[in-house]
Amino acid sequence: MLDSDQELYKNFPLVISERWQQEVAETVYDAVNSDTDKNEARKRAKNKQQGHEE
Repeated sequence: MLDSDQELYKNFPLVISERWQQEVAETVYDAVNSDTDKNEARKRAKNKQQGHEE
C-alpha cells in the first residue's frame, strides 16, 4: 500500500497495536477494491448483454 493509501485510513475508528495496523489497513483496502472490481465487472457484463460497450 502506498503512503497516499495509508492517509485514507489515518482516522480509522479502531484501536489496536501498531503491529496490526498495517495488516488491518491492507485487509480493508483489499476488500474494498475487490468489491469495487466485482461491481465494475457486473456492470460491464450487463452492458455487454445489452449490446453497449464501455
